[in-house]
Parts: sequence; structure tokens; C-alpha cells
Amino acid sequence: MRIILCLVPLLFLSSACTSTSGYRQSPELTLERLDPKVSLGHVEIDDQGELISFDQLKRVTAKIEAESTEPLLMVVYIHGWNHNASERLVTGAGDLHDFREMLKDLGKASRRKVMGVFVSWRGRSLATFPIGVDYFHRHAAARRVGGVSGTEVLHELGAAARGANSKNRIVMVGHSLGGAILESAMAESISARVAMDSARGRQLRRKDFPADLMVSINSAESAIYARQLLSTFKNRGIKDVEGGPLMISLTSQRDFITSVFWPMGNLMGRWVPGL
Repeated sequence: MRIILCLVPLLFLSSACTSTSGYRQSPELTLERLDPKVSLGHVEIDDQGELISFDQLKRVTAKIEAESTEPLLMVVYIHGWNHNASERLVTGAGDLHDFREMLKDLGKASRRKVMGVFVSWRGRSLATFPIGVDYFHRHAAARRVGGVSGTEVLHELGAAARGANSKNRIVMVGHSLGGAILESAMAESISARVAMDSARGRQLRRKDFPADLMVSINSAESAIYARQLLSTFKNRGIKDVEGGPLMISLTSQRDFITSVFWPMGNLMGRWVPGL
């Protein structure tokens, strides 16, 4: 009887967990046609910050090339905490549904073909638990996702779009923990490009970067990446890159996560190791 009582919580916990093996691995789920000139691709990264499937990434880059017979607007979106690539709201589908609708609106407003890429990770780990209990655990996962594989994915997507058609335009957006992933994945590569080109006496060009514009919205990260990037440019006397801003960070004063959870975590982290 004691064994059964001990197993019940374990069974409950296992049933409450969201998928660790991805939601979009099959070819028919990797690519979606939303409208005649609007498409969507999926790339999934696991909890350890590794690509779940390199084949999935290649299917998406092949689609980018196929859609680039005419100028393409590509929007890469990295979701934040409490979301993933599931179709069910209880397991984290909210951002995916909204992204689909946004792409359709862009398709109606733009003269270009539009392709979105939903870069997903396990932003929600527990389906049936109250929202909030896994925040700091997911923040640690986001930092892993923003490492080598996150950098690899974003650069390959950008390179595929730039190589397929020089008139393609690329925007990369990260929200909440997705903003932290975007900043982490881009900061070191951008600083490396700036340092190398400066040392070679070469002027920076917009096409040297994987995106024409990177936007971090309510990033759940400290200002360290932004500060270090600014120092990289400032130390070399670089005031701008052709074509306007390269990276924009937007924060809302009413965002609950960055205004409440993030300061709370920073405060608690002083006394709780590993938080």
C-alpha cells in the first residue's frame, strides 16, 4: 500500500509534464501553408539547448529557398515562458496561435510573400500545475537554448534567406524568455563580427548579420548583453550600421513577468544558490 501511495504522486507528475521530444517533428507538421502567400515553418530545440532534429531545420531552410522566387519577408519568432509548439492551450499553444494570425495580417498588409519561422523550446514544463511554479527552472533552460544551437539556428535561417534572394528581408523577434534567448544567441556572434571587421578595416554592412532587424520584447534578462554590445561598438568608434538600428529592445511597464518575477528572482538569488 505504501508503494502505491508513493507511486501516485509520481504518476501525477509524469502526466502533468509537457512533451520533451517536440511537437512538430514529422514533415507534414514542420511546414504549414496559412494563406496563398503566407507560410510557416517550425524549428524545435530541447531542454538541453540542442536541436531535436537537424532534418527539421533543413526542411525549413529548403522551404525558405523555395519561397524566395520573389522577395520574401521572413519573420523568425522565439516564444517565451509558458509556451511551446503544442496545439493545446493547456500545454502552451497561445503564442503559436497568435503568431499564425500575425503572419496572416502581414500577408494582407505586405506586397511581399511572408514566411514565419516559429523557433520553439520547452517554455512550459508542467501542464496542470499553477502558472508560475516552473519560471526559474524554465529561465535556466532558456539560457541553454540561447547557446550554441540557438546561435546555429538563427544564423542558418538568416543565411538561407539572404542566400536565396538578396531582396529578402529578415526580422527576428524574441518575447520574454525568448528575448533572452535572442540576445544570448546574437550577442557573441555580433561582437565577434564587429571585432573582426574593425581589425580588418572593413566597414560593417547590414547583410553581414543574420537579420535586418532584431527585436527583443519584454526580455526576461538583465541588461548585461546590451551593455556589452554597446561597449563593443563604442570602443571601436562605430556609431551606426547602414540602414538604421540593428537591435531594438522594448519593455512594457505593465509586463508582469519582467516587473514582478524577474526582480523577485534577482533578489532571492542572492540567498538561494542556483536560482
